[in-house]
Amino acid sequence: MEQKKDNSKSGSQLLSDFVPHTREQWRREVDNLLKSRSYEKIMQTDTYEGIKLKPIYDRFDTESLTFPKNLPGFFPFLRGTTAEGYIEKSWLIDQNTFSADPAEFNNLLLDALDNGQNSIFIKVDSLTENGIDPIDEYKLEIGKAGISVFRLEDLKIALSKIILNEIPINIVAGNAAPQMFAMLIALVKDAKMDLTHIQGSVGYDPIGILVRSGFLKQGLDAAFNEMKAICTWALNYVPGIRTIGIDGFSYYNAGANAVQELACVLSTGIEYIRKMQEKGLEINKIISQIKFGLGLGSNLFMEIAKIRAARILWAKITSEFGIEKGSGKMFIQAQSGMFNKTRYDAYVNILRSSTEVLSGILGGCDSIQAGAFDKILNHPGKLSQRIARNQQLILREECHLDKIIDPVGGSWYIETLTSEIAEKVWKLIQKIEKQGGIIAALKQEFIQKMIKKTSYDRINDFECRKTIVVGVNKYVNLDEKTLPEPEFYFTEFSKKRIHQACLSKSIKTRVDPTDPVNSMIIAFSEGASLGMVTKKFRKRIKNIVKIEPLILTRLTERIEKMRQSVEKYAHRTGKKPQVYHLDFGSLSDYKQRSELCRDFFGIAGLRVAFTKNTRSAEKVAESIEKAVSGLDVICISVDNYHKSISQIIGKIKEIKPDIPIVLAGSCRIKRESLRKIGVDEVIHSDSNCFFVLKRILKKNGII
Repeated sequence: MEQKKDNSKSGSQLLSDFVPHTREQWRREVDNLLKSRSYEKIMQTDTYEGIKLKPIYDRFDTESLTFPKNLPGFFPFLRGTTAEGYIEKSWLIDQNTFSADPAEFNNLLLDALDNGQNSIFIKVDSLTENGIDPIDEYKLEIGKAGISVFRLEDLKIALSKIILNEIPINIVAGNAAPQMFAMLIALVKDAKMDLTHIQGSVGYDPIGILVRSGFLKQGLDAAFNEMKAICTWALNYVPGIRTIGIDGFSYYNAGANAVQELACVLSTGIEYIRKMQEKGLEINKIISQIKFGLGLGSNLFMEIAKIRAARILWAKITSEFGIEKGSGKMFIQAQSGMFNKTRYDAYVNILRSSTEVLSGILGGCDSIQAGAFDKILNHPGKLSQRIARNQQLILREECHLDKIIDPVGGSWYIETLTSEIAEKVWKLIQKIEKQGGIIAALKQEFIQKMIKKTSYDRINDFECRKTIVVGVNKYVNLDEKTLPEPEFYFTEFSKKRIHQACLSKSIKTRVDPTDPVNSMIIAFSEGASLGMVTKKFRKRIKNIVKIEPLILTRLTERIEKMRQSVEKYAHRTGKKPQVYHLDFGSLSDYKQRSELCRDFFGIAGLRVAFTKNTRSAEKVAESIEKAVSGLDVICISVDNYHKSISQIIGKIKEIKPDIPIVLAGSCRIKRESLRKIGVDEVIHSDSNCFFVLKRILKKNGII
């Protein structure tokens, strides 16, 4: 009997039916479509990092790279610091709990831990960061941007019913990190918990404090002695707590690009290693105490590549210091940055932080904090905190991103981008080293000027609408109001905290300079306040160091303040400023300019009233007298700026001489000639909307 022929093919045989094409063939097809237009200008993208992104990548781009061939858990840790990735141990959901009151903080934290959060994050208020007890002189700082903690009792209340042996705790305490470390140890000892089982961090970052505030009260040498003291104590008794924190968020939030942020962070790591070695600590022990913080932005692939490049470079740096190649692992805590967040259309921040969290996960971060959509107000609400936490839970539980190790590994684009970032970061680190290191570079303002330039370029591109921020400079919702300021209870809360501080018993507090950590632990256990301990801990402050601080800002800040000024004007006068748009000519003549006018003025919250299609200057002039008296701005779109335009403007000026006249679209007529006939501004696709709108609003007395 004749057997049937098997016509089935394997996958590899099936693919052999398709003839592969070359880069050259693809390029010819693209050039044909572009015709005479520039391939480089249209198809390639320049980034703020100085990297030129190609429109397509293939295997030839990664052939010369060696690091993608390494596996997870192996030097240089491109694909992660553990062989099992997130499968055995998922990333830490390290959400901030926002409340100034320790008791309320505890309720919110317990709820978060019951609903998916697996790490504790405590950010103290600005008074606590500076080691100051609540007093009337600083009443406006009490509870500002964090929890108020000035005694051990406060920390006990904040962490009530929580077993610290079972969940990591991370405390951000600024210049009070050594004191808060001692307070945490006092709490653990009082609860009779096993110190060796405590995990987390109380990261001390003197250079980061200097970058943010511009000064360091105790001076750098004293700060490094404090760092050595808490680092040594942790290594001896509580090795699971990292005591050296390196903050990249300040660089990111000042407008730094990925290369600049990473170079500054890694240069700070180099400085801390050197200083701790000078103080007698071994390199392996120093590395185990360091925790890095990186900001996460909207550029998904750039952020993924930045995180991967960070691990490669840190492995390289630590190997240069003589550490074994398998030991130079980097612990990365990533947070949604604030530079790209908005007050208007603030719910879109949920989408922004979702992509940021995704980049952190795909990049292989150890812990991640998604920013609440109203974090911009310093005190997010309960709903926004829940949404931020659930963003991570969805990516873990529903998208199953903890079930695959390094899912972006082998991507031609990401591996190439990682390599390009790493090369540029290494070159910038070398420049910083030539300045004398990160501290010297900050004192000489090399870092500040570099980041200021990048921040300026980014803000200018946004204000010229080359960079789109949804809801602010494009797709504006004119009926929307900015996020309402939260109703703080700080007046009553501040009074309560000041009263509690006054009632705190004044005890004799002594901090032994030869054993400061144990002295502070005892002092807190005996009831001493943070302010008392700080005065004894830093009683010989003489060498205050000062630098020019980084200016923390947001991309949309100036535009949003301008729009708020328009809203305040409307509230004050009972009249919403309005723009009257005159269409002159056929629909094809003015449609694009009409859209430009609507989008441009919408940025400042100004509504545009459009005339019906008008084909003659006479009809336009007839309609003006009826409408113009109640208007604030006239915007005209007219094909090639017809000779009758002077007649139209003349009629407008007769009725309302001071009203600003704006022409929409590029114009061949010289500005001087336009001013002579009464034109105040010309707007086009490259106009800086902030400066143009500011001039118009000032002329009207709106701002």
